[in-house]
Amino acid sequence: MRGDWLIESKIPPDDRTLEIIAQVAELAGVTSQETLFGIDSCTFGDAIYCLILEHQNVKLSRKKEALVKAHRAVRAAKAAILILDKRDQAALRYALYNWVTRTTPPASAAEIRCWVQDVCNRWPDLLLIALSEMTGGKPFIAPAKGRRRPKGAAANWQLQKFVRLLWRTADLYGGSLYADHKRPDGGTMIKALHLLAPLLPAGFIPNIPPTATIESVIKNFKASGRTTFEPRRIP
Repeated sequence: MRGDWLIESKIPPDDRTLEIIAQVAELAGVTSQETLFGIDSCTFGDAIYCLILEHQNVKLSRKKEALVKAHRAVRAAKAAILILDKRDQAALRYALYNWVTRTTPPASAAEIRCWVQDVCNRWPDLLLIALSEMTGGKPFIAPAKGRRRPKGAAANWQLQKFVRLLWRTADLYGGSLYADHKRPDGGTMIKALHLLAPLLPAGFIPNIPPTATIESVIKNFKASGRTTFEPRRIP
């Protein structure tokens, strides 16, 4: 599983890490060393190792006061934007578009739509996720009136994001990881989380993972058709 990317990495995997990744691959039913995305080194093992590295610096508690204040401010800004009516939200998008593109020629209608979808609708979410990663705070805000956030979403958002990405990676490589609260072992996803726990920050994966919640996370993620994890977007 050791590809060119891993050899060049500043933190190459040791034998124990490679062994754990191989066990996760077996649980997921991934037996092929096929690569994706046209990158020679991007095997399933490489993808899982990247996922591990991405989460090794996750903070489970708030530390820097300035970052915490910034995190709270962005959360409050997003909450305020979400309660704007559609007309005001459209005006805000138009104003943002004008400021960002004022030094470039006018774009076509199709380009404007793409810009709104890829930039204007996503920047609060992406900034909020980045600050949440640094502070350990939650990227979620209060749901709109009449809607409920899934139970446990706020308390376990980092674990839920990891589960989504782990499930998605297995799925991309033709494998599958599942959770089943009726099984004594919890299913292959729970087994995989136990295997990966020593490679992640202490406490990131609980000693007893919330199997029912993880089962719902996978089910809802599959049903949504999404390929990445993000909090609820601005319409």
